[in-house]
Amino acid sequence: MHNTYIQLTSDLGIYRDVINVGVLRRHGRILLIGCGEGQILEQSSLEKAARGLFVRPENVDWILLTHHHRDEASGLAPFLEKGVRLAVPANERSLFDAVETFWTDDAVWYHNYNFHPSPLTLRQSVPVARALSGGDIFEWQGLNIEVLETTGCTLGSVTYLIHLGGIKVTFVGDMLYGPGQLWEFHSLQGRLRMADGSVTNEYHGFGEKSEQILIGLEKILQHKPNFLVPSHGVIIEQPQSTISRLRENIEACMANYRQLSSGRWYFYTAKPDWEVVRDKLNRNCRPLPPWVLEFYGTSRALIADDGSVFLIDCAGDCPAKIAELQQQGEMGAIEAVWITHYHDDHVGSVNDVRSQQHCPVYAHECMADILRNPKAYYMPCLDPNPIVVDKVVKTGEMWQWKDFRLTAYDFPGQSYYDAALLVEHDGVSVLFVGDSLTPGGIDDYCAQNRNLLGEGVGFDRCLTLIDELRPDLLVNEHVAGAFTFSPKELHEMQAIFREREALFGKLFPWDHPNYGLDPRWVRCYPYNQTVKSGSEVNFELCVLNHSDIPHAASVSIRLPKGWQIVNGCGEKQISPKTEGRISLSALAPATFERSRHIVGFVVQYDGLNLGEIVEAIVDID
Repeated sequence: MHNTYIQLTSDLGIYRDVINVGVLRRHGRILLIGCGEGQILEQSSLEKAARGLFVRPENVDWILLTHHHRDEASGLAPFLEKGVRLAVPANERSLFDAVETFWTDDAVWYHNYNFHPSPLTLRQSVPVARALSGGDIFEWQGLNIEVLETTGCTLGSVTYLIHLGGIKVTFVGDMLYGPGQLWEFHSLQGRLRMADGSVTNEYHGFGEKSEQILIGLEKILQHKPNFLVPSHGVIIEQPQSTISRLRENIEACMANYRQLSSGRWYFYTAKPDWEVVRDKLNRNCRPLPPWVLEFYGTSRALIADDGSVFLIDCAGDCPAKIAELQQQGEMGAIEAVWITHYHDDHVGSVNDVRSQQHCPVYAHECMADILRNPKAYYMPCLDPNPIVVDKVVKTGEMWQWKDFRLTAYDFPGQSYYDAALLVEHDGVSVLFVGDSLTPGGIDDYCAQNRNLLGEGVGFDRCLTLIDELRPDLLVNEHVAGAFTFSPKELHEMQAIFREREALFGKLFPWDHPNYGLDPRWVRCYPYNQTVKSGSEVNFELCVLNHSDIPHAASVSIRLPKGWQIVNGCGEKQISPKTEGRISLSALAPATFERSRHIVGFVVQYDGLNLGEIVEAIVDID
């Protein structure tokens, strides 16, 4: 996208970088709201000067930022070198002037069930001259800039309200994109509040921050602004109707989502409509067949006639429980372990049971790598310990264990890296679905798990498979016993998903809603790696084209101090519904001050500059 400049008032212009940068000019001085890539400095041509766009950093007094995301501020360096002062939200100050603490906190990366703050933050600290809170007045060159607290996509984001004569302009960050639209939705993962006042972690709260967004926008409307300027998107000249359309679209999407959410089963006191249907959901419950043992946590056991066991998932004290049951003669030898998905509450003790019971581990090919190389991924509920996978199976691959017939399937339900196991024995078929479904519906309450919409992907693929296989029973290890859905119920669920794709399609400016729902549609592989000092470090930028048409992606690398580029850029034409990979490389420094380094990547997608939206962690040994 070409850079553009819009003169909004005599004092205020909007420069289109990767975000909308506000340029306030008074008495020969400049204040910027947002910074983006700093491209307003790069194009200092005569043509630009003639249009009044020429900005020298030495003429800039302040840069004000609405929130901590990196695309707001990745071009700060040349300004700060000239003494430009930085003002940031008070509740996010540490993500600017002490960000190394964030990057070195392993609780962010492993066993993680909360997603704020986001890793889309600065890669190194910058000096902060002032921290701003809601209610503050920022005075500059005779102007009063009012600070409004408007949390939403981040925990401490603010809005800046500027009075310019009779015109009121608000810079609202990523609270909206355009009429009825948001830039993305996955940042709105929040906490469910139960009837007793307790709250869940953010993992279970799909879209729960959307109400905070709407409350913040209503607060802004009380000031009767003439213009809303979002970070991403178009300048809004009709705030009231724009926000009304956004509320309508968000509420339609969330109403659709709540019709099928497994929150109706696990957290039914969080929503009045969930509590109403909770008892009705029990009609889907069924007892387990006698050859499935429900003995500990998220583990289940297939018991053969000779007492031997095929184990499904293993975490916590499961190995100790197995040993206890074996000593009591209630359980025979563990002959194999199947992994339904990579989450820590299902795999945390797989290595232990493998070594203690001398049994092989089976896993579907869709998750074999994340099990073997977990640090190569940034995903929720990640156990950082590599798991030995002895046997990798493909979709449709069938094998016999004792008198059981087992068939593996890719099952991208609760997580993108998820599989199902069909077990047939004694005339009964049981599909082990991990955590993907419950008697109350589907487990898609964590956007960071990458729950995709569309025909043949995500839960549509899962429901289609169930409809084709027609198993007698479904098993989720967090649910006692088993459950089932009728063909009518399955078809109704699929229809709700088709409607959901259309509803979320209205909410985003993209040509497919998955771009706004999938936080890792652009990712770096490996995400975290350990290398030797002075060695060449390789990266693969993986770009998933969610569209029905080809798209071109280009990527360039951003390196920390002391690194050297080997292969610093690349591009690829990516076919529809396909993940393309672009290889880059750099030379790690031989000497360094810190062992953990954050590498950034700038992405353009069919000419749309997305800025430095991807990062990777490199630990130098």
